[in-house]
Amino acid sequence: MQIQPDRRLGPYENKARDILFDASPLSELRAFQVLVERYESAKTNVEGFYTHPVRHRKNRSYNLYSFGVGAFRFVATVDAKPFPKDLASYVLSGHGPFRGRIAKLEGNEMHSAIMEMFVADHSRRKDQYPRRV
Repeated sequence: MQIQPDRRLGPYENKARDILFDASPLSELRAFQVLVERYESAKTNVEGFYTHPVRHRKNRSYNLYSFGVGAFRFVATVDAKPFPKDLASYVLSGHGPFRGRIAKLEGNEMHSAIMEMFVADHSRRKDQYPRRV
C-alpha cells in the first residue's frame, strides 16, 4: 500500500509505526500530542456523526490532524512544537485528570465542512432509498 505524500509524518513516521505495532511505548514519541473537544449544538445532533482523519492545512505552523467520533473531536499533532500553553491542560498525557474542551459546533472551524458532509450524506441516502408514494 502506497502512502500519499500529504499523509506522511516526516521524521516521525518510523517511530509512529513502531508505537502503533507495539514495538515502542507511546512515551518515546514526545512530539505526539492529542487533545479532545466535545461538540455542543442547539441545531444539530452531534452524537451520531464521525469524520475521517483530516490534515489541517490552514495552520501550517503545526503538523495537525483531527477526526470526529460521536460528539467528540480528537486533535492530534506530531510536531516538535507543542500545542500552545492555553491548550496544554487539555493534552492527553496519561498523567493526572482527563480534561476536554467544550466547543460550539456553529462558528467552529470545522462547522462548514461537517455541514457539507451532512448534506452530501443526506443526498446520497435519498438517492439510494427513494421515497415511495
